[in-house]
Formats: sequence, C-alpha cells, structure tokens
Amino acid sequence: MNAGQLEVIDGLYSADLAPGARRWIRSFRTAFPDVQMAVVELIAEGDKVVGRFTCSATHQWTWRGPPPTGRRFCNIAEV
Repeated sequence: MNAGQLEVIDGLYSADLAPGARRWIRSFRTAFPDVQMAVVELIAEGDKVVGRFTCSATHQWTWRGPPPTGRRFCNIAEV
C-alpha cells in the first residue's frame, strides 16, 4: 500500500478477492497519495489472516463522494 505496488496484490490476495482489492487500493491511493500504513499485528490461522494496522494520510482527491478536504489524519488504528 505504501509504495503503490499494485502488481503484488495477486500474491497477497486470493484470486476472487484480488480484483476488488486492486480497485479499492488504487482509488484509495488516488484520494490519499501520501498514505502510510504500518502493521501493528498479524494473526494467521489456517487459511485466514487478520491484521491490525495504523494509517496516516492527507485527503487530496475525492473519496467515496466527498470532495478533498486537504486535511491530514495520523495513526488511525484499524482492525
């Protein structure tokens, strides 16, 4: 996500999830081009993986309807 290397998605997501992940990540990086994500924790069991991470970015392009605000958010935690 940080480097915008969409070509690695096929190796990280199952074949049925990769196209949707690519669309979501591409549009998110367009709206927040300076996005920086940090993995806090990854838990894997069998074929399932759950992650916690933090995210920081500046809203520079339309994202899901709202126009860009130019505002920055820092270290928002996600599960």
